[in-house]
Amino acid sequence: MSLDEQPLAGNVTAGVVRVGDTVRRPVGPWTDTAVAGFVPPEPAGWRVAIAPDGADLVCHHDAAPWNLVRADRGWVLIDWDGAGPGTRRWELAYAAQAMAGMRPDRPVAESARRLRALVDGYGLDGAARPALAATLGRRAWAMYALLRDGARDGMQPWARIFTADGAYWRAAAAYLDAYVEDWTRALE
Repeated sequence: MSLDEQPLAGNVTAGVVRVGDTVRRPVGPWTDTAVAGFVPPEPAGWRVAIAPDGADLVCHHDAAPWNLVRADRGWVLIDWDGAGPGTRRWELAYAAQAMAGMRPDRPVAESARRLRALVDGYGLDGAARPALAATLGRRAWAMYALLRDGARDGMQPWARIFTADGAYWRAAAAYLDAYVEDWTRALE
């Protein structure tokens, strides 16, 4: 670590430091890989924690409020170390659940309204909307499984996150599954 690097405190990934106005993390074999239309170098390395439902572009895999920072030029999505092959639907299901605040303590009608606003703003076409509604719960269950298995195997940061948020992810996944018809109606 150079003298200019300041380790970040709190619940951050090991090795993440601040250097001036930037936040940096250790590089890995996934570092040189990026977005739709990008042809990765051979051999490409990916660090995708949850297997996606397909692969038609490079996705962030953690597009959520905790990875957004405000900059002079607007909102910036950070923490791309988990980027890799995925689908727009899988990525949008995770982002919708987190960014629209679709959580079990929120009334279904409010979550449905927020989902609709986010998806309308994203510009998702009509044919893909019912498929997104059906994917919300599956994506949340996949997150719960990652955390549960990480806790069982002692893998960080998943074990720590499971201890703090495992019950939330289980309840959120059940909530998203229970109201698929409501999400579908909201997106019609």
